[in-house]
Amino acid sequence: MFGQLRINNPLFILNKQGSPSLEIGTVVSVTAPMPQLSSIGQPTVYTVDVTARINDQNVTYQKLPANTDVADFAGNGNVVIACLCFHKIWHYHYAPYHNVDISYSFLFLVF
Repeated sequence: MFGQLRINNPLFILNKQGSPSLEIGTVVSVTAPMPQLSSIGQPTVYTVDVTARINDQNVTYQKLPANTDVADFAGNGNVVIACLCFHKIWHYHYAPYHNVDISYSFLFLVF
């Protein structure tokens, strides 16, 4: 879960725009969980900001749900952030497409 990340934990960034690519970074910092406004009667949602070192640059991903392992970043579904094993990213975001070319290139990037 994003809320339980620690410094030097791996962070996976899957970019689905154009040719899919996977970047793997290491966590530099994580903020304490922050409550977000919710509607009356709805449970409070907590988010964290995660800063990761990717390709020698620090990148901050804001408002990631603290209690999940995978999240769409920026809400458009083209960038997926994960703090778990790649097979869950595959299951959630690529398995429905069954595209062999994408699956082989994705597995190649991971291994």
